[in-house]
Amino acid sequence: MVSLPFIVEAAELQQHLADESLLLVDLCGAEKYREGHIAGAIHLDVALLMRGEKPTVGLLPSVEELSALFARIGLTPDKQVVCYDDDGGVSAGRLIWTLDVVGHTRTSFLNGGKAAWL
Repeated sequence: MVSLPFIVEAAELQQHLADESLLLVDLCGAEKYREGHIAGAIHLDVALLMRGEKPTVGLLPSVEELSALFARIGLTPDKQVVCYDDDGGVSAGRLIWTLDVVGHTRTSFLNGGKAAWL
């Protein structure tokens, strides 16, 4: 089982891509994901991490909604989540924060996001 630092460099991530305990999450826009992503990364729309109801659109979805979402992307307690985006870490940060709220702390940011990988 891979264990990566909170901030992971592209070169270090490259060494662990074959590890089955790794869950790569691409939080770029859907079109950017289709144009290219890290091999094995799944796409996650950051909007799914927010309730989206006015006047407080940024509230977390219900526990049931988050559980269903995380099950759908293959998140299990043993997974090391590495996330990245192409907007300066805003979307990846939202995922890391959400995972922390639900108790999943095996998380990493890809330093520099998608641009660093490319």
